[in-house]
This record gives sequence, structure tokens and C-alpha cells, in this order.
Amino acid sequence: MRGSAILMAWLASTVSASAFDLSGDWQFERPARNGLHVGRIVIDKDGQASMVGRGPVQGYAQCGRVEMAGKQVDIVFTSVKSLHGYAPDHFHCDLHDEGLRCFNDDGMGKEPELFMIKRMGGIPRADRTLEEACPAKGKPTSRARPVVDFG
Repeated sequence: MRGSAILMAWLASTVSASAFDLSGDWQFERPARNGLHVGRIVIDKDGQASMVGRGPVQGYAQCGRVEMAGKQVDIVFTSVKSLHGYAPDHFHCDLHDEGLRCFNDDGMGKEPELFMIKRMGGIPRADRTLEEACPAKGKPTSRARPVVDFG
């Protein structure tokens, strides 16, 4: 009986965390190898993520997806637009009351500094900067186009 109670409690916590809606407008400041990066991420209802960011060297935009298992949330960026080389980010996060506590593991390796991604609101109606970051589903993307520097 005790084992089934533990199983039921685990299932309830997994279902409630998995049912958490991550769609919306999110912002972060994160320490990186080359200095502070700031950015904005919009997650849609289908789990697609669009991000515009700025680091010490350049502005950049990324597109990807969100994967969630329990309280573990991964934001996996699969394409980048930038003026100079930039490895797509992979944010490994834990869901917390105040937002997502994350670290980045990109093509250059794991960055040990933890940072927070905080929800700023619902999905914005229209935002040209984010619309330019990721093409509409099914349309090809051009990596050569520079991104807008949102300063």
C-alpha cells in the first residue's frame, strides 16, 4: 500500500509539472564566457521558442523548441542568426516559483553559472523583432541576414 501511495504522489507531481503552461514572454540576464548576455524568449502554445539576445560582441536571434519532463525544462535552440559566429544555446532549466533556473550548454561546452529566466507576460500579439528571428513554420531560413540589434 505504501508503494502505491508513493507512486500516486509521484504521478500527481509529474502531471501537474508537465501540465504547466510555459507559453508567454520571458526575459533573462545570464553570465557567459565573454560577459553578460540579455535576451527575450517567446514560447508559443506548440512549444516553439524564438529568442533575441545581446552579448558584449553582437546581437543574435535563435529559434528552437521547449522540452519538458516533470520540473526539468530544456530550451533547445536549433538555428542562429548573427553577424559573427555563435553556437546555438541549450538552456537546461528547473521549474521554480520565480521562473526557470538554468545553465547553458552550447557548442563550446557547459557554462557553470546559473541564471534565471522570468516570465514577463503572455504571448505578445505581434513583435517584428521576434517575427524576424524565426521564419514561419515550413518556410526556409536564411542564415546570412543580420539580426536587428534591440540594444
